[in-house]
Amino acid sequence: MAFFSGSEPADGSNPILAQPNIWLPILANGLGGEYFFFTHDLKRTMIYLTESIWSVCGIRREDWVQKTFGDFLTQHPLNQCLARPDQELEAGKVYRTKIEVLNSALEPVGLELWRSLVLERDIPIGVVGMAARFREDFQKHVLGEVNLQKVRERMTLLNKNEIEVCALVVQGELNKSIAKKLGVSMRTIEARRSKAMEKLGIIRLTDLIRYWILTMEPPLTETEPG
Repeated sequence: MAFFSGSEPADGSNPILAQPNIWLPILANGLGGEYFFFTHDLKRTMIYLTESIWSVCGIRREDWVQKTFGDFLTQHPLNQCLARPDQELEAGKVYRTKIEVLNSALEPVGLELWRSLVLERDIPIGVVGMAARFREDFQKHVLGEVNLQKVRERMTLLNKNEIEVCALVVQGELNKSIAKKLGVSMRTIEARRSKAMEKLGIIRLTDLIRYWILTMEPPLTETEPG
């Protein structure tokens, strides 16, 4: 498996960690054990970690809590992306990186991380994040049996107004606030949202988030590690 590393912010492309109180519970319920969620301090000591880390990469939660990322990293050049101190990350940005860790069976596992700096009174105190096992067919895996090309084609069916509404929905806006922001009635927003999801062939908000991330998010700039 070929690994690439990138640690530039994905500006505006992933609202999940920008509003974790809204989206992490939704994705946790919708994706089951596909992701694990975590928080750590600026020394990268794990403060909070979900049990799903076992199903994602084969590491017991109790083995990692109160330890650091460094305790599990391999010598893979991929991990050089973590050389930059977390407190130097730009607040309000979501960073995507890929790392390699050793699981409880001492097997290397590639993980894709989404991380965001946490501030308290404008002072960095730690990081909140989520991670998935990195796999070359990750997009297909997340979408199940749905053909990604067909999803992209369906996205092109959305008109400007529907895309505008979907973008705000994915950012965590409610229909009422979207209507106020766009200067139209809430019934109009509901109609545009309903029509967009009909064109996409979906009924769940979770699916809209997945489709949006996988098709509308700019691709991560990949650079050779080291």
